[in-house]
Amino acid sequence: MRLKELEKTVLQQCGRSRALYLIVALFLILGLIIGTIAALVLKNTELSAATDYMSRFFSAYSLQSVNKHEVFQIALYNNFKSLLFLWMSGLSLFLVPFALLQVGIKGFKLGFAIAFLSKMFHWKGVLFALISMLPQNLIVLPVFILYGVFIVRKAGQLYQLKRKNNVKLEKKRLYLSGFKAAAVTSVLMVICSVLEAYFVPIIVRPVCALMI
Repeated sequence: MRLKELEKTVLQQCGRSRALYLIVALFLILGLIIGTIAALVLKNTELSAATDYMSRFFSAYSLQSVNKHEVFQIALYNNFKSLLFLWMSGLSLFLVPFALLQVGIKGFKLGFAIAFLSKMFHWKGVLFALISMLPQNLIVLPVFILYGVFIVRKAGQLYQLKRKNNVKLEKKRLYLSGFKAAAVTSVLMVICSVLEAYFVPIIVRPVCALMI
């Protein structure tokens, strides 16, 4: 019964925020496109140096063991840094553009990495990019869109409440929902970090041998 109620709530929220979901998704797609273009216009000299570096990386990666705990810490730090930036952007309506910018930057990084690897290593680069980035980004990208929309809506609601009187109860409810959303998003970020640190290296290692 609770699952059905949760599903109904999510569908209602999606229906009410259709325009916001479209805007946030467009920023993500725009970031992907700009990142792809930025990688494709790199000069041959820059690509040559990067190819040599990446080849050495793949050789070392295929032969040496990965410090999974260190990878987990780095992934967790990066994910929570992005989450904190999004959360801070929701404190004021005037900071909302920074939340959208953060979503766009996430798309830019992903688009640049995929295009860069595919340009350097062709189908092998595409294969490596998919295997190394797809597992965690299947969670990260939807979470960024959902939490980005929530942040924008919350900032708008807080702005509206400033114009009203006797809204302590509404503010309390809004801050409580913000805490719950941040908690759920944090758990999902931890799951993504675990995938990136302990699962991805296992499936990436055989691919690295192909890249040498």
